[in-house]
Amino acid sequence: MEAMARRFRLKDLLPGGRPKGPGFGIRQDFYLSVLACSPRLPALVEVLNPKGEEGAVTGFGVPLRSDAPKDSIREPLIRGRYGLASPDQK
Repeated sequence: MEAMARRFRLKDLLPGGRPKGPGFGIRQDFYLSVLACSPRLPALVEVLNPKGEEGAVTGFGVPLRSDAPKDSIREPLIRGRYGLASPDQK
Protein backbone atom coordinates (compact mmCIF):
# COMPACT_ATOMS: atom_id res chain seq x y z
CA MET A 1 0.00 0.00 0.00
CA GLU A 2 1.19 3.43 -0.77
CA ALA A 3 1.43 5.91 2.06
CA MET A 4 -1.21 8.58 1.85
CA ALA A 5 0.11 12.02 1.02
CA ARG A 6 0.01 14.37 3.99
CA ARG A 7 -2.48 17.17 3.60
CA PHE A 8 -1.31 20.62 4.56
CA ARG A 9 -3.53 22.80 6.66
CA LEU A 10 -3.62 26.57 6.55
CA LYS A 11 -2.70 26.45 10.23
CA ASP A 12 0.58 24.72 9.28
CA LEU A 13 1.44 27.39 6.72
CA LEU A 14 0.50 30.44 8.77
CA PRO A 15 1.72 30.11 12.33
CA GLY A 16 0.09 32.11 15.07
CA GLY A 17 -3.18 31.99 16.81
CA ARG A 18 -6.12 34.03 17.79
CA PRO A 19 -5.53 37.46 19.29
CA LYS A 20 -5.15 37.47 23.05
CA GLY A 21 -7.46 39.51 25.24
CA PRO A 22 -10.69 41.34 24.39
CA GLY A 23 -11.00 42.56 20.81
CA PHE A 24 -8.24 42.82 18.29
CA GLY A 25 -6.72 46.09 19.46
CA ILE A 26 -5.79 48.96 17.18
CA ARG A 27 -2.19 49.87 16.57
CA GLN A 28 -1.17 53.45 17.22
CA ASP A 29 -0.12 53.93 13.60
CA PHE A 30 -3.46 52.57 12.27
CA TYR A 31 -4.67 54.52 9.23
CA LEU A 32 -8.21 54.45 7.89
CA SER A 33 -9.46 55.94 4.63
CA VAL A 34 -13.15 56.68 4.12
CA LEU A 35 -14.40 56.70 0.54
CA ALA A 36 -17.90 57.80 -0.37
CA CYS A 37 -19.87 58.34 -3.56
CA SER A 38 -21.83 61.22 -2.06
CA PRO A 39 -20.45 64.76 -2.34
CA ARG A 40 -21.21 65.19 1.37
CA LEU A 41 -19.74 62.83 3.95
CA PRO A 42 -21.94 61.90 6.93
CA ALA A 43 -21.50 63.51 10.31
CA LEU A 44 -19.49 61.60 12.92
CA VAL A 45 -22.63 60.92 15.02
CA GLU A 46 -24.31 59.38 11.95
CA VAL A 47 -21.47 56.86 11.68
CA LEU A 48 -20.62 56.33 15.37
CA ASN A 49 -22.66 57.21 18.44
CA PRO A 50 -23.07 55.87 22.01
CA LYS A 51 -26.51 54.32 21.45
CA GLY A 52 -25.97 53.03 17.89
CA GLU A 53 -29.06 54.88 16.69
CA GLU A 54 -30.24 54.74 13.06
CA GLY A 55 -27.72 52.09 12.00
CA ALA A 56 -24.62 53.76 13.45
CA VAL A 57 -21.85 51.79 15.13
CA THR A 58 -22.01 51.84 18.94
CA GLY A 59 -19.10 53.84 20.35
CA PHE A 60 -17.60 57.28 20.87
CA GLY A 61 -15.77 59.54 18.44
CA VAL A 62 -14.15 62.98 18.56
CA PRO A 63 -12.13 65.06 16.11
CA LEU A 64 -8.52 65.50 17.24
CA ARG A 65 -8.13 69.04 15.91
CA SER A 66 -7.25 71.62 18.55
CA ASP A 67 -9.66 74.18 17.07
CA ALA A 68 -12.65 71.81 16.74
CA PRO A 69 -15.83 73.14 18.44
CA LYS A 70 -17.92 70.77 20.58
CA ASP A 71 -20.69 70.54 17.99
CA SER A 72 -18.27 69.51 15.20
CA ILE A 73 -19.41 65.89 15.64
CA ARG A 74 -22.70 66.97 14.02
CA GLU A 75 -20.95 68.50 10.97
CA PRO A 76 -19.92 66.48 7.89
CA LEU A 77 -16.64 64.59 8.25
CA ILE A 78 -13.61 66.38 6.84
CA ARG A 79 -10.05 65.31 6.26
CA GLY A 80 -8.23 64.96 9.56
CA ARG A 81 -7.60 62.81 12.59
CA TYR A 82 -10.37 61.39 14.79
CA GLY A 83 -10.29 59.48 18.05
CA LEU A 84 -12.61 56.45 18.21
CA ALA A 85 -13.46 54.25 21.21
CA SER A 86 -15.73 51.32 21.93
CA PRO A 87 -18.60 51.72 24.43
CA ASP A 88 -16.41 50.38 27.26
CA GLN A 89 -13.74 52.91 26.18
CA LYS A 90 -10.97 50.35 25.74
